[in-house]
Order: sequence, then C-alpha cells, then structure tokens
Amino acid sequence: MLLILAGVTISTVFGDNGIINKAREAADKTNQAIKNEQDELNKLYNELENAMNGGEEPISGNINGKTTWSIGSATLELTTDISDVIIQYRKNEESTWINYSSPILGLLHGEKIYAQGLKGGEIIIQEKEFNIIDTVSPIVRDIITGEITENSITVTVNAVDNESGLITDNTYKYYLNGEEKITSASNSYTFAELVSGTEYTIKVEAFDRAGLKGEKTIIASTNRKTVFNTLKVGDYVNYLDGKGNPRKCVVLYDRNSTESNNEVQIITMDTVEDVSLGSIDFDESIKLYNSSISTLNNKADEYKNTNFSSMGRCVGSVPNNPSSESGMYNGEGLAINKNFKDKDTNYGTDYNKMKLINGGIHNIERNYWLASRDIYVHNLNRSQIARVPEGINVYFSMNYIETNGNLVNSSSENCLSNTHTGGAKSSKVITYGLRPVFNLKDLKVISGDGTENNPYNITN
Repeated sequence: MLLILAGVTISTVFGDNGIINKAREAADKTNQAIKNEQDELNKLYNELENAMNGGEEPISGNINGKTTWSIGSATLELTTDISDVIIQYRKNEESTWINYSSPILGLLHGEKIYAQGLKGGEIIIQEKEFNIIDTVSPIVRDIITGEITENSITVTVNAVDNESGLITDNTYKYYLNGEEKITSASNSYTFAELVSGTEYTIKVEAFDRAGLKGEKTIIASTNRKTVFNTLKVGDYVNYLDGKGNPRKCVVLYDRNSTESNNEVQIITMDTVEDVSLGSIDFDESIKLYNSSISTLNNKADEYKNTNFSSMGRCVGSVPNNPSSESGMYNGEGLAINKNFKDKDTNYGTDYNKMKLINGGIHNIERNYWLASRDIYVHNLNRSQIARVPEGINVYFSMNYIETNGNLVNSSSENCLSNTHTGGAKSSKVITYGLRPVFNLKDLKVISGDGTENNPYNITN
C-alpha cells in the first residue's frame, strides 16, 4: 500500500500534468502577456511622438569629423548624414557660430572645434566637440655621421613630423652610451673628449608640438690614433727593425710632405751597420761605384720590418723615388771615364730637411753614407802642385756626412776611384755607417706623445 501511495504522489507532482509543469506554463503565459503589453505601449508612444512632429518621422542624425595633417597644422572636414542640414561651428572658446562651407584649415594640436546642425532655423543636431590631437610620433629617419676624429664624432639628425610638426626649442636630445649630453634646437651636435679607436652608442630623440617623441640609435667609432693622422715631422717614434733591434727614429716626412708623395717616412737616429763601398781593383771599383746607390738602398731595406713599413732606403736617396740615378759621365779627361755614372744632387732633399728638424738631426756624431754621387775635376799644372804631373785629375766619390755634421762631397777622403790624364789611376775601399729611412704603414699608435723622452709606440 505504501508503494502505491508513493507512486501516485510522484505522478501528481512531476508528471506531464503535474503541479510543477502547471506552474511553469502559468509563468510563461504571464511573461508573454507582459511583453505584449510593452509592445502596445511602445507603439502608442511612437504614434503620439509622430503626431507631435506634424506626422513626420523623428530626426536622428550626427555630425562626423575627419582630421588630416600637413606641415604642422590640421584640416577638419565636417559632414552629416541628414540632408538639408546647415552645420555651424565655433573654435575653442569663441562664442560666434560660423556656417560651415569648406574644411576648416590651420588648426593646431590641442585646439577644439564645436559643431551643431540646424534645419529650419532649429537645432536638430546638438553641439558636438572635436579635439584636434596629434597622436603620431615624429620619425627620426637617420643619424648621419659627419666629421670623425680621434676624439670626436659629429652627427646630423634627419627627423620629420608630418602632423603637428617638430617643436622649435629643445627639439632634440642627444645621448652617448645611454647618458644624456644635451637638449638642443640644432639638428647637429659634436660629441667631444672621446677615446681614440673606441665604439660608441649614439641615440637621438626628436620631439613634436604634441609632446610625442621619435628616436633612433646608431653605433659609431672614433678614428684610431694612427701613424697617418698622428705623426708629424720631428716626432720621435720607437721602431723595431727587421732584424729585431729597437730603434729610436724621427719623422722625416709626414702625410703633408709632398717630397715623399705624402708618405710617412722615419729616419733612424743612429747608424745600423757599417757598409764598405769600392774596391782596390780599379775595374771592379767602377762597377761598385756605379751600383753604390742600389747597394746602400738594398742594405737599408734589409732593416725594414714588413709588419710596420713598406720600404727601406738609405738617407740621401730621392724620398719618392729612391732608385733614381743620373746618366753616364761625359768622360772628361779620359775615355775610360765614360764608364762612370755621373754625379747628382739627390742628397739635397733629405739633407736640407734634417738640418731643419729639432735643431738639426743630421749630426749624429758618426760618418754615414748619403745615397748620392759626386765627381770632382781638378786641372793640375806645375805652378799649382810641382810634384803632381800636369793634366786632369777626376775623382769619383760618394757623398757622406762626417762626424761634425758637415756634408762632404768629392774629396780624397771619399774618393772611390781616381783617374789622371797622365795614365795614373787608383781605387780604394771606404767604410762608413748606414742610416736607413723607412716608409711606415698606417699603423695604430698605442702610446707615447712623440717627444724625445716619450716617443710614440706603434703596432699593427
């Protein structure tokens, strides 16, 4: 009996015609009735509003604005979606309304335009506010490096702002390795007191009238302190020669020297070895005299350090053409003399230069060769020297600098070969020091200040 009663109860409450389903149906019918009533009220409201407007549909419109920028100012174009509407506008806090007929020009960032719509003299579109706002940041197109030295970098900024425009004061901020250096109206700035051969991070910010900024960053390096841009005539340089010997040298020619074709050349402040020229055999002495310039230059070139220099030559040769030589002698006195090369003045460029540098660097208190020849013709007669037969004496010599710094041309001291029209002839061997000159490559200068007590140190 209890089971039967329970079944009847469940069917009465939850069945299709149960209490719960009957309650749901009643609620649905109530909600639908409320909706139908609201629809009827809305319909009645619209009919009443239509009647109040003379039977026309109610007006619902808007004023739209389009802003465009050009060269620092904006243009505002106003439109509406309702026909036959007159748009009026006023600027900022002005009270006078102006009929809109064409786009409004010359507007600046931060200004405001107020617009409204009229029809039949009545305001049908309420006042609307348009804010003239620049939302686009400036563009820093490029940072161009100008003059770069060992301790400075000059940059020029190319920045544009096609909206409100760049501000005229404090337009740019310049940064070096993250540190602000200056705020300036100029688009050019020189970073000074930098370190030679060092890489720097340079950033520039550009600002517009809206307070917006654009930026760009580049990497630039100062010039290395090099031989070509540092060494000047008279500077002292430490040089490691090709045989591993340290040499104190002096700049004989620098990058501004036309004599060396703008090559930097240094000369040793001492001789590097003794070189013997000539021969006691007369015929052999002619050959050695004729090859003496190349002999001296070749010997000097042996001391060239190929890591540091491109050429070695003997002082007294032509700075920009060391192998330059004269032609053959005209043979005055004897036909055999035509076998000798003629004299030259090649020594003059180096010698005159040395005398002007640091009070004179030609005197190193040693005898040393100059890669240059001299010939002396001496006409002899009895009245001059009784014990010497009459005739012509010709001395073939190499120029040199003696220990007191004097230039010695042809003499018996430096005469390699001698001929006399009487048939006499002689030759000998002479030994003097070798003083090389080196063409430097564009090496890095790592220390020193170029003084005698603190010469420049160079490396490749």
